[in-house]
Amino acid sequence: MLDSNGSPIDHNTAGATYQGLSGSLVRVEAAPGKTVSVGEYTVFMTKVRNDGDRPLTIRTRFDISRLEDGRKIVLYSGDTYLDGGFGEDPPMWTDYLYVNGFTDTYGAGYGWNYEGTGPYLDAIGDGNFIWSYGADIPNQPPVGFPITGKYDFEDFALNPERVISRVDIEAYTKYEAGLDENNDIDTYMRFPDVAPYPPTTWVGSLWGTGTWAWHTVRWATDPVDYYFPVALTNDGLNSARVRYLMYWTADNLPHGIVDIDAMRLKVTTIPLEWGVLAGDPEALVVPPGGTVNLPVVSWTPKASHVGTYNVVATVEYTETGLKWNSWGSAQKTFKFNVVP
Repeated sequence: MLDSNGSPIDHNTAGATYQGLSGSLVRVEAAPGKTVSVGEYTVFMTKVRNDGDRPLTIRTRFDISRLEDGRKIVLYSGDTYLDGGFGEDPPMWTDYLYVNGFTDTYGAGYGWNYEGTGPYLDAIGDGNFIWSYGADIPNQPPVGFPITGKYDFEDFALNPERVISRVDIEAYTKYEAGLDENNDIDTYMRFPDVAPYPPTTWVGSLWGTGTWAWHTVRWATDPVDYYFPVALTNDGLNSARVRYLMYWTADNLPHGIVDIDAMRLKVTTIPLEWGVLAGDPEALVVPPGGTVNLPVVSWTPKASHVGTYNVVATVEYTETGLKWNSWGSAQKTFKFNVVP
């Protein structure tokens, strides 16, 4: 059993059988075989089954390690492995996409105050910012927690010689009473924000100290693209939206003024020939009892890839998109050889 943060809950079970959501591997194959030559197009194919009682989004994770030197890489259904990235840090570039749009969905009556003109969080020190006391607001949903949104970001133009490897969210903030772990700026995103809508997802909590500074989220250790793989594509990233920011307090009492002056996406890119070209972010939804063949992992080995690999395939599934699980699913392991 896990709580909403994915942390284990102490518990005892007796005389019980788990019959909830789960997915399993039916078959894993390597084509054209488990020994391939340099330059030979290769795919890992998986067939999976929904063993649960509700529709599930299912993918397969491949943990691959080369026995000769222990170098490792992780691939998911639909990914294409390119060239480098077997444990080394690739060259990286960083771009920042600032807020450039605001839709006043909730209004100041929901506990946030707007200074200056919209979109408010587009730049530091321009007189446009938001702030809140974080006090309880009777009869206003969500009860007790000030809420503001929606915020859009500048468009990104991906260099054709690079791929997006990571997307993080940051804000320029200040807690006027100083650092406090009893209050957070809970950050919820949904993109693309068009039908059929993906789930609105908590991606972590922005926060602040007694002085102005840039901060990324706390409590969540994964980047934005973990929750929204579409962010690793240029078009998907350009649909990114913070659906709302919520000033949360542990005791539902005021904890001092929270200020936010700017917000941005931190986009990390790496060379195209290095690492992994992310697969189609539209993961397959499998009905209860259904089986499907997932998009293949593809790889055309190069001379630097010669060696023997241990491959562990694990099914991961989710109902809501909030967390990928692999409970109750047996892994499948095989050896894979790349020869000159």
